[in-house]
Amino acid sequence: MRHTLCPRGVRRSRLPVHPVLLALICVACSSDPDDDGPMGPEPPAPTASIRVSTVTTGSNLDADGYQLFLDALSSAEIGANASVEFTELAAGQHSVQISDVEDNCEVRGNDTQVVELSPGENADVAFALICRPDLAVWIVSEETGVVSILSTLANAVNAGFTVGASPSDIVADPDGDFVLVTNRDDGTVMKIDVSTAIVTDTVDLGTDPVAIGLNESGSNAYVVHRAVDSVTVFRTATFTIRTPVNVGLRPNDVVVSPDEEFLYVPNDGDRTVSVVQIDSSKVWTDIPVDPGAIRVILTADGETLYVANRDGRTISVIDTRDEDDLEVVDEFDLSGAPGGFALSSDERTLYVSSESENALLVLDAQTGAETGRTTVGVFPGAVALSPDDEFVYVLNRGSNSMSIIEVEGGTVYATHPIPGFPIALAVLP
Repeated sequence: MRHTLCPRGVRRSRLPVHPVLLALICVACSSDPDDDGPMGPEPPAPTASIRVSTVTTGSNLDADGYQLFLDALSSAEIGANASVEFTELAAGQHSVQISDVEDNCEVRGNDTQVVELSPGENADVAFALICRPDLAVWIVSEETGVVSILSTLANAVNAGFTVGASPSDIVADPDGDFVLVTNRDDGTVMKIDVSTAIVTDTVDLGTDPVAIGLNESGSNAYVVHRAVDSVTVFRTATFTIRTPVNVGLRPNDVVVSPDEEFLYVPNDGDRTVSVVQIDSSKVWTDIPVDPGAIRVILTADGETLYVANRDGRTISVIDTRDEDDLEVVDEFDLSGAPGGFALSSDERTLYVSSESENALLVLDAQTGAETGRTTVGVFPGAVALSPDDEFVYVLNRGSNSMSIIEVEGGTVYATHPIPGFPIALAVLP
C-alpha cells in the first residue's frame, strides 16, 4: 500500500510505519510557529451597519436637511425625509446623533440614540422631527385695553400696545394682513396693520360691539351689539356700513356660512340662535337651544353648527343643510359650564374650556364623548388651535394667564401671564 510521503524535512525510516502514525508525524513536522494552521488564515469577523432615517412633519421644513454624527466622529448629511447608511462597523456599542436642526424644528424624543450591534447585524435608527412656522397669537385684555402678542417660536409674550376701552373680541383676516378689534365702551372697531402693529382705521359702530366675525375672503365684517340686540355689517376695505339687523336677546357671537348667505348668532337672552339672511338683512328663523348660548362654530362645509350653552352646560348640534328645516339634531352634555371652544381642522375633535372646572375638555365631535381633559388656569374662556392642530391656546380670565396645551398627550406646554382679564385671541400665520 502506498502512503502519502512526508513533506521535505521529515526523514524516511526503513522500518515499517503504520499509516495513521505516519500522518501524525507528517502533521507535526509541518507545523510552524508562524503558520496560521492547516486551514490557512482565520476569516475576518463580519461587519455590521446602521441605517438612519428621518421623518419630518409640519410646515416650513428645513430645505438643507440635518447632520448626522456616528460615535461623534464620522458624519453625514441627511434630508428632512431621507435615509443614510453607515457600513463596515465593528460589533459593539455605537451612538448616532442628529444636529443642525433649525430653530423652528424639533426632534421628537432624544437627539442621540445608542445601538448595540452584534457581528453582521444591520440595525435601523429613526428620528422623528416636526417643524412649525413662527405664529403670532394676538390677545386682547378687557380691563387694560392692551393687545399682547405671543411669538410661538420664541415662546414669549411681548408687552403689546393699547387699543380702545374694554376690548372684547379680535379677528384676523385670512391672509394675516390685518386684525380687527371691537371696543365695547368706545363703541368702535379698530383695524390694525399686522406688520407694523399700528391702528390704520377706526369706525364708530355704536353701542356695545361685543363680538366680530369675517367672511372667508376677509372683505366683510359682522359685528354683534349685545346691549341693543343687533348685528352690523361693514366692508373692511372702505368701512362702508350697512343698516344693522335686529336679532334675539343679548347676542354673543357670530359666524357666517361659507356661501355668505346666512349669519348664525347665538342669543343667551331668549335661548335661540338667530339665522340672518345676509342679502335681505332679515332674520330667516330662530332656532331654540339650551340656556346660555354664548359661542358658535360652523364646519367648513357649512352643514353643521355647534352652539356652546353656558347655563345649560351643553353643546347643541344643528343640521344646517336644509334652510327650511333647521333644527337641533343632538345635544352633548358637559361636566361643566363652557366658556369657549374650538374645532380641529379635521372636524373630529372639539376642545371646550370648562369655566366651572378650570379645565380644557376634549370631546369627540361626532358623539360628544369626553376623550380627555387638562387642568388649566382659573375661569378659562376663549380657546384657539394652532393651524397644524399641535397646540391649543386657552385664556384664563380668573388667573390672568394663557395656557398652551400640547395636543399629543394633553400636557401643559407653557403658561404665560397675561394681565388685565384676557378675553379674546386670534392666531396669525
